[in-house]
Amino acid sequence: MNCARTKLTIATPYFIPSERLMDALISAKEKGVSIDILLPDNTDAWFTKPPSYPKTEKLLSKGIRIFLYEKGFFHGKVMIIDHTVANISTANWDPRSFYLNDEASCIIYDREIIAHVEREINEDKANSRRLTKRVIGEIPKWERSL
Repeated sequence: MNCARTKLTIATPYFIPSERLMDALISAKEKGVSIDILLPDNTDAWFTKPPSYPKTEKLLSKGIRIFLYEKGFFHGKVMIIDHTVANISTANWDPRSFYLNDEASCIIYDREIIAHVEREINEDKANSRRLTKRVIGEIPKWERSL
């Protein structure tokens, strides 16, 4: 993420990044990197959504675009940097994946494959709604308090 110059795309089913990752995302945005994050609107693990709310709200306030996939449950784990490097992995953006689980990543440099992955992610974004302050305001207070 620190190497990104123009575009960073992240897609993950669970999004609870550490403060270090939050800082890296915000720093990239402040350097002018366009950042899109694709998350599921519906999850198979309800308890993972409330911890992500303050993180997504903070990133949204910094101008990072967040998409909530609505056509089922999104379970992909992808990061694309500047259209030139893709990381497709088993790792979620949560502490369990970062510190406990044994995860695997495939780093791809082939531009044709990366372009294909980007087309798929763009299709998923087309089947999503944008996270906005209004959407955040619609989250029930009891759920946000969790």
